[in-house]
Amino acid sequence: KDKKKIPTYLFRRRMQAHTTRSSLVRFAKSGMTELSCHPEVPEARQRIRHWWSLACHPEALAEGAHKMRPRPLISNTRKLVLKFNPRPQGVGVSPLCEARRKRLFPSKKAAFTLAEVLITLAIIGIVAAMTIPTLIVNYKKSVVETRIKNFYSVMAAASKMCIAESGASWASGLYHAFSNLDVEEFRDWFSGHLAKYLKIADKKDYDDGILIKLMDGSGAAFYYHHVVFCVDYNACVKTLKDDFDDSIYMFYIRGGLDGKNAFAFQLNPEKGLKTYDVCWDGTRDGAMTVAECEYADQYYGCDSAGHKLCAKLLEIDGWEIKEDYPVKF
Repeated sequence: KDKKKIPTYLFRRRMQAHTTRSSLVRFAKSGMTELSCHPEVPEARQRIRHWWSLACHPEALAEGAHKMRPRPLISNTRKLVLKFNPRPQGVGVSPLCEARRKRLFPSKKAAFTLAEVLITLAIIGIVAAMTIPTLIVNYKKSVVETRIKNFYSVMAAASKMCIAESGASWASGLYHAFSNLDVEEFRDWFSGHLAKYLKIADKKDYDDGILIKLMDGSGAAFYYHHVVFCVDYNACVKTLKDDFDDSIYMFYIRGGLDGKNAFAFQLNPEKGLKTYDVCWDGTRDGAMTVAECEYADQYYGCDSAGHKLCAKLLEIDGWEIKEDYPVKF
């Protein structure tokens, strides 16, 4: 027949006139599962087989082209060159062709087996068990470093402003209250001096001192010129109540300082707030371990039971908890 009357059919490769069933299957499985066929070309209709999944024109299916058996092409042309062409716009896909395509070439959906899921969960659990405790410890250390540094900065600035404003009355009022152990006089002194320069969220009065809560959740307990910084205000309130019968003096002297939540400071009449330095020899090792002291040396070094020089050790280290810090979190 006249080649000019044959429309262009779109395939991915050339197909010979006499094509076997096996070669057609290999061709179809290679990815060419949707073809465009046209009812006006006898040669094309003769090559359509009922087992091949095609997206044909509805007109071709209506004429029964998909049921015709393959026969040699009625043409003296040995080869028919067909090129890949999308289905003409506006022509739908036959449900029959679509169903056959899905039956012949079912899609394989990827999925995990139960064993793979369990192994993955086990690995996640092991990794979490190894990393989460370290993350918690590092977080606690960062909280301590941040809050104690902020407390020292704020309280030192407030005490220096009090000294500049009040002069000698700063020291005389503080030590007069301490020498007489007059807690009411000390409360009046605190309200007239330090309290003016601090942002206090809460305040509790005890029989031998006061405990204030700062805006970041930390706190400070005052036993006259002795100061205990609490990383967590609520933890100090609980410790005072449960272990020391609400006595700030006992909290300061008898084991309340732990190097994790409670740290020792002092109010100096000339310098204001400073870290506790009794029995300190001026070195980092001296803050870590007190070798000799006129007092009970077992209560002063940061690695001792008293932990009184832990704040001094942190000050030396730039308010950072080093790897050799003796108190473990």
